[in-house]
Amino acid sequence: MDVDENNAVLDKIGNSYFIEDRLIPFIGAGFSKNAKLKNCKEYPDWKEFVDDLYGNDKKRQFQDPLLNTEYWIVRNILEPSPINWRQECRMLLGNRIDIFFKKLELKNNKVSNEHQILVDKFNTIYTSNWDDLLEKALEGCYKSDTYSVFYEYSHFHNNSMLEKKKKIIKIHGCIADSPYYDSLVATRSDYYDRMINMHPLYLKFQHAVSFHDFIFIGFSFEDPNISYLLQQLNFMKTRTLTTEMKDNHNIFLAMPSKTYDENEKSTLRSLFQKSFGIEIYFYNDLYKFFEKLERRK
Repeated sequence: MDVDENNAVLDKIGNSYFIEDRLIPFIGAGFSKNAKLKNCKEYPDWKEFVDDLYGNDKKRQFQDPLLNTEYWIVRNILEPSPINWRQECRMLLGNRIDIFFKKLELKNNKVSNEHQILVDKFNTIYTSNWDDLLEKALEGCYKSDTYSVFYEYSHFHNNSMLEKKKKIIKIHGCIADSPYYDSLVATRSDYYDRMINMHPLYLKFQHAVSFHDFIFIGFSFEDPNISYLLQQLNFMKTRTLTTEMKDNHNIFLAMPSKTYDENEKSTLRSLFQKSFGIEIYFYNDLYKFFEKLERRK
C-alpha cells in the first residue's frame, strides 16, 4: 500500500471532521470487540451469536448470519399461530437474545477507550449494533439530559429527544427493546422489509448521507451488513445527490492495517473506490486515529 495515498485519505478525513458535525461515524460489530469482558474474552460478534443459537448443530449454518437467524426461527417454531406468527418469532428470538447479552459482563464494568473517545469526539453516531456499549460510554461521562438514543419511529416525534446535542441512531434496533424486540433487524426478511418499505430510520440515514460525510468503522469485508449498506449508499448517492454534491461528498471506510497485506490493501482500495466511490483508510491504532482528529477552533 502506498503510504502517501493512505495519508492523503487521512487528510481528507481530518478536513471533514474539522468542520463540526460534517463527518458522522457509522459503527459496526467489529467496533464492539474493543470492549473486554470479565472472562478476558472479546465482545462477541454476529458469528458468535449465531453459534450460540445453534449450539452443537453448526452444520446447518449458512454464510449469511441474517439467514441463519431466520432459519433457526423457522426450525424452532413448528406450529406458529397464523395470526401472531411474527410476534411469536420475535418472542422466541428475543428470549435468546436476552439470555445471550445478559451473560456478557464488562471487565471492571467499563467500556473501551475507543468507545469513550468516539462519543467524546462525535455528536451524532449511527450504528447497526444492538448492544448498549455506546450508551454505557455516554452514561459514564454525560448527563442523561444531554443525549438521546433512537431506535424506534416514535423517537423521531419526541422533541425533547431531538433537541439533545448527542444522538445515537441505531438503525438495526436495540436490546433495550424488550420483550418483543420489534426494532431489531435480526433476519434477512427484516433487512429487506426495512429497505423496501423505507423504514423511518433508513429515511433518516438517507437524509444524513445527502448532507454529511460518513466514515464506517468496525466492519470487515466479510460482514454481510457492509455489503448491504454500501449497496444502499451507492443507490442513495445515485438517486439523491447532484453532480456538484457528489464532488463534495465523501464516504470513508476505516480498516485495521494488520489484517491485510500490502497487495490486498492496494486491491481493496482500488475496488471500493471504483465500485462505490468509497475511500479506505488503514489504521494501525484506532484510538490514536481518533486522537488525530481536530475541530475548527
